[in-house]
Amino acid sequence: MKKNIFIKYISVAAIIISSAVSQNGTIKGLVLDKTTKNPLIGANVFIVGTSLGTASNDAGSYKITNVFPDVYTIRATYIGYEMFETEITLQPGENLEQNFELNYATIEGQVVEVTAQARGQMDAINRQLKAKSIKNIVSSDRIQELPDANAAEAVARVPGVSIRREGGEGNKVVIRGLSPKYNKITVNGTNLASTDADDRSTDLSMISQYMLEGIEVTKAGTPDQEADVLGGTVNFKLKKAKPGVHGNIVTQGMDNRLGSSSSELGREYKLVLDLSNRFFNNRLGVLGQIDRENRNRSSNQLSAAYVNTPADLDTINPLKLGTLNLSDVPRLNKRNNSLMVIDYNIPNGNISYSGLNSSIKKDVTNYTNSYNLQYADGQRSFLTGELKNTINVTSETWKYEQSLTPELRVELYSSFSKSTNGDTNKVYNFLTDGAYVRYDTSYDDAGNINFDADGNAELIQKQADVSDKSVYTLQNFLKNDTNGTWFDRYDYNEYKTTEKERSYGLNLEYDVKLSNQISGKIKLGFKTRNKTRSHDRDYDYAAFTYVAHVGKRDSTFQEFDWLPYDELAGQIYAPYYYYMDNDYSDEGFLGGDNVIDTDGDGVADTPYELGPFADIDKMNQLFSFFRQNWNWAPYHENIMHHSHKTQSLIFDYSGTESYNARYVMADMNIGSKLNVVSGFRLEDMRTRYTSFHGQQTTLPHYNSMGSDTVSTHVRTNTFNLPALFLRYQPLEWLILRYANTNTLTRPNYSDVIPLYNINGAARAVEYRNPFLEPALSENEDFVVALNNEYLGLLSFSYFTKKIDGLIFSSGQRYITDADLYALPGFTEKYRINDYKANNDNPVNLRGFEIDYQTRFWYLPNALRGLVFNANYTRTTSEVKYPRTVIENVINLNPFSIETVNIDSTYAERLLDQPNDIINLSLGYDYKGFSGRLSMLYTSDVFSTVSFWPGLRESTDSYQRYDLSMKQKLPIEGLELYLNISNLTQAVDIRRLRGYNQNDPNFDSSILFNYDEDPLSLTYGDIIGGILDPALYSTLDPETGERVSLNPDISYLLERVPRSQRAKSSEEHYGMTIDLGFRFAF
Repeated sequence: MKKNIFIKYISVAAIIISSAVSQNGTIKGLVLDKTTKNPLIGANVFIVGTSLGTASNDAGSYKITNVFPDVYTIRATYIGYEMFETEITLQPGENLEQNFELNYATIEGQVVEVTAQARGQMDAINRQLKAKSIKNIVSSDRIQELPDANAAEAVARVPGVSIRREGGEGNKVVIRGLSPKYNKITVNGTNLASTDADDRSTDLSMISQYMLEGIEVTKAGTPDQEADVLGGTVNFKLKKAKPGVHGNIVTQGMDNRLGSSSSELGREYKLVLDLSNRFFNNRLGVLGQIDRENRNRSSNQLSAAYVNTPADLDTINPLKLGTLNLSDVPRLNKRNNSLMVIDYNIPNGNISYSGLNSSIKKDVTNYTNSYNLQYADGQRSFLTGELKNTINVTSETWKYEQSLTPELRVELYSSFSKSTNGDTNKVYNFLTDGAYVRYDTSYDDAGNINFDADGNAELIQKQADVSDKSVYTLQNFLKNDTNGTWFDRYDYNEYKTTEKERSYGLNLEYDVKLSNQISGKIKLGFKTRNKTRSHDRDYDYAAFTYVAHVGKRDSTFQEFDWLPYDELAGQIYAPYYYYMDNDYSDEGFLGGDNVIDTDGDGVADTPYELGPFADIDKMNQLFSFFRQNWNWAPYHENIMHHSHKTQSLIFDYSGTESYNARYVMADMNIGSKLNVVSGFRLEDMRTRYTSFHGQQTTLPHYNSMGSDTVSTHVRTNTFNLPALFLRYQPLEWLILRYANTNTLTRPNYSDVIPLYNINGAARAVEYRNPFLEPALSENEDFVVALNNEYLGLLSFSYFTKKIDGLIFSSGQRYITDADLYALPGFTEKYRINDYKANNDNPVNLRGFEIDYQTRFWYLPNALRGLVFNANYTRTTSEVKYPRTVIENVINLNPFSIETVNIDSTYAERLLDQPNDIINLSLGYDYKGFSGRLSMLYTSDVFSTVSFWPGLRESTDSYQRYDLSMKQKLPIEGLELYLNISNLTQAVDIRRLRGYNQNDPNFDSSILFNYDEDPLSLTYGDIIGGILDPALYSTLDPETGERVSLNPDISYLLERVPRSQRAKSSEEHYGMTIDLGFRFAF
């Protein structure tokens, strides 16, 4: 009986609510620029004195539903434009249309044109201020009018974002100091498949900026967004067809000013064609675009490796140069992009399809001189390599959106994303032993100097000891003897990684109104995605010297006319000069600057020398000959071209990931000033990865693994991730925001596969950890934004992240219990070479961002076209990286020697994190001219962790200037533009924290100062510098013994000036100049 009464009450309530709702009305319309009639996106439209309001969408349209019939004042505002309000009368059940045409803010009595850069800035500001989440916007006008080199470079202008570069061009983004693998890339909300062989990052260098309508960088996402992101989500919004026929033709030529062999890469160009229109009374829209580009992204590189043996963790260990590589890298990037966007307007909704195909092919030649100082007789390699890398990305999205009732909206979507990343890499190695020499004066038996016929002292060539040399002095001791250099071997690697992801989902949104002062929407939905992924590697090689088959080596001499058989038959070592490319030039290498001190006076007077190198066409002929004819034989000694089974199989893997998510969120306005978004997201993940277990035989490079056991590991996890967003606007010019979110990041693909490979001879295990878990992050954001027509936008953001379980390597680990790692029992007392695990210590990251965007419309005529953007980001973090020391412990009762893992930590900041980022840009528009000068500054970035403090690496600070200009021509729609990137030819430099005392300009006072007062009792003792004994121990007054202070070695090394630290790499990629035409209609 009670149940029936309850049902009756519910039924009556539902009838009353339904009746009330049916009497309510809807207000809708457009917000346009009064002069141009262009839509104003992100305009704020609201009913004065209530909580009812909304923002205009990409078409400039707005809709306010569930409005009680009455007389209201409705207002539209858009930063940079004059506010407009009007009185309306809404009848019961009425759909009232109210359009707004806003005037650009001007000085009274004057007419001011809205310039392209000002329009782009205002668009970004308005969208950013109205967003529910914490995000930054790059508008369509900013992207299209004065474009950056690619999409990644455009994202780099956003506060808190830095980028990784290859050949001087951005390809991956770092957000708030978090590496690319911790960030998500989407296109129209669809995940872009990962392009990396190991982690979850995506290469952006193939994405054309001309395809984009806008870019959104979300740093704190609402529950309707995927939560597997730590730093942020970059969403590329694709263009859609607008009413009328529109098109663009872009033609462009480029020049890379690097010089050296890169000038031989061929013609550089860019061609973009796009066309769009809407049909059937603007219901059907079709847009298509193709984009082709060949661009020289060559670079010159120096890289150096150092050794610190013998080493001790409790002391500073001076570094010695171990290897020096000098590389000239001609690189031609070939981009191909195609875009198709189709949408159809249905009653109160839209159905759309977007398809993006992007690819980049990198043709890379690598000319490297490699100096190895670890061999007693000295060794030098001349390496000529050829890399062919192709990355393809496909993204397709089908979407259905419709308002089923004025209050209820539904969105159904299905998407597909695919990436392939494949490369082939050949390296031909020519070798010189006894490569380092010195010249001593010759004496006769009586001790007198010997002179030659010209009266010069005779010199004797001797083997040089180069253990005390540096990157600046090593080339003074080279033996340049092509007759004593021979073809040693080649190595061939082939990789292919494929990832496919299919997803579908549903979003439901329902408008609710409790009163005129409390209204909003309830949103809920789900998403399912299935991912498949595979990685395949093949490794081949050939040795051409003493281990090669003599008859087959002689057959090679017979095969090619450039190898004289009569001279070389029977020889093991074929001289270098037969293979050489005599046209190669090293002119301008590393800028052509003097870096070598040849006379020992402390002044650099000679540039680096590079070469000679092998002719790549000749070497490829030889490779093909070997591979086709001699890749199999019953005995390995008869094979010239070997397939290395271990290396070709052991790192292969495949797997699937099944993801299911559900969410509920409420988006409520309380009065006209406060907005609250709250909800949660449930995410389930099931992963299944298959890889190999291996056990090496005595000759693994010939016979492969002793076993090829396939292993599969399945793992599931579930996370509940709540979120809260507050937006309070106490004054028209002031907005306060707060966000509390929970997110996660999943392990690298290659880290979580069930792989191990046991090397019994070395008692070592190559190991991946299938038991790794996702890391969880608790995030808080605080934002204060000030805005008005004169100020523009000035915002201050403060953010914190506490990340639990982030995955790091602790180095080697001694196996005391094989079951802990799911390894065979006989591996106890072996060592895992590189053990990765979830960190027990949380990572604490915090920082602030200041963003200022303004235009000077109120200045005198010629200055009104100025537009200024500036942002500054400060980020700090503390990571306790795990470190394992393996030691032998002596037990006395009973006596035994036990090997144990001693786990500790060392503190550093996050990898890829800069402390400071500054972006400045000054734009100017005047009549048909538009220009922008930009500056990017990034402080030093922590780039490499190491067990040893002195071997930890970071970059030098980086400062870059870019200039973009365009000029409208007399033909309508035709523009000439010029882009100059890296105006000052900035250089990427990395340095280790340690130092090499053998660098010629090293200042030893950094290490120590001596007490030189002869009257002092401590005369000759060290009294300063980082080697001062007082930093390491103190005198115990009771015992008179010295007691260790356990100094922080890393901290002491931080006191070494950057200019005095050991240089580990240097990369030059020159200045690029683009000149082209654009025709728009």
